[in-house]
Amino acid sequence: MLVLKFEEPIYNCIQASDIWMVYESTTAMEAWLLDKPTLLLNPSGRDFPRDKLSEGSPDFASASALADALDAFYATGEIPAFASRRLRRRQLIEEYIQWDDGLNHVRAGNEILQLLAGLRDSRWRPESLAERHLRWLQHFKWLAGPLLRRSKAFRESYANRHNFSQKQLTRYNLGKMVEQKDYYHRMGLAPQDLAKIRCI
Repeated sequence: MLVLKFEEPIYNCIQASDIWMVYESTTAMEAWLLDKPTLLLNPSGRDFPRDKLSEGSPDFASASALADALDAFYATGEIPAFASRRLRRRQLIEEYIQWDDGLNHVRAGNEILQLLAGLRDSRWRPESLAERHLRWLQHFKWLAGPLLRRSKAFRESYANRHNFSQKQLTRYNLGKMVEQKDYYHRMGLAPQDLAKIRCI
């Protein structure tokens, strides 16, 4: 058993688990997408209104029933009654996020590109004088923060400088780009294929 003392991304927690056990949590869907079996633990069973996602997992009402399910999993690789809910999980995934192929970010990106392409000839409202003033004031506070950090008025702006790192952002972007290209390659998708992936 591993007990986490500090905050850890839910993805890492699910990925490191053999089974994902919840009382009431939407993280069950994330576990399904990572091919992890899920189960509900609730001594009173299904006798109160739950999120619909609970319908994708078997429930166990006692420690002995849970122990039997875990023993079965480690003996056979499956949790009793989890496989029989496969169709319901597929329905729930389609109802909530439509697809489970990991390409929803591509669909969203294509919709944004299509929207922007349609706005190229639109008349954009120019920046108002007040908006320009606020933008330059914020820029001045950002630049002057290190020099005026002892001033009460600049303390918050100076502290915000530590919340952003261009190097860290660039490193993160490059890492994500490599991961995405690798994922597309494994799925056999070229750029022209990605451009055709659309929402309903």
